[in-house]
Amino acid sequence: MSAPEVQDPTGRLTATVQTTVLPGDPVGWDPLNRRLDKADPDASANPILAQFVAVEGGNAGAPVRLCRQCVLINPDASWTAGKPLYPSGSGGALTHSYASAGGIRVNAIGFTVSTGLAIIDCSGNLLTPPTAEL
Repeated sequence: MSAPEVQDPTGRLTATVQTTVLPGDPVGWDPLNRRLDKADPDASANPILAQFVAVEGGNAGAPVRLCRQCVLINPDASWTAGKPLYPSGSGGALTHSYASAGGIRVNAIGFTVSTGLAIIDCSGNLLTPPTAEL
């Protein structure tokens, strides 16, 4: 099993994420608990939209480099070329099936170029922007 690799990250920042993340995991602001966590748009009472992607892996509570746009290489992915990617409801994964956040269809955050290559752009998912409390 190969680790996903993030290339050409833009819109970068370093922030503390509540849970352990792997490179390429979608991350967003958890408005209920007021912290960054893995994206989980299916959490109906507290949806967490993907606003960033982890550039590197990191342990829970540790600073992690994040970005808004990147090229994601995942040799173990079985994506279908030419399809959009959405944050999954399982927290941290990417899928071709869109989820809904409280009945709102979640925007795609990426597009697959091949089975293990995707272009990611989270800049459109700013419905709940992070605050200066990061």
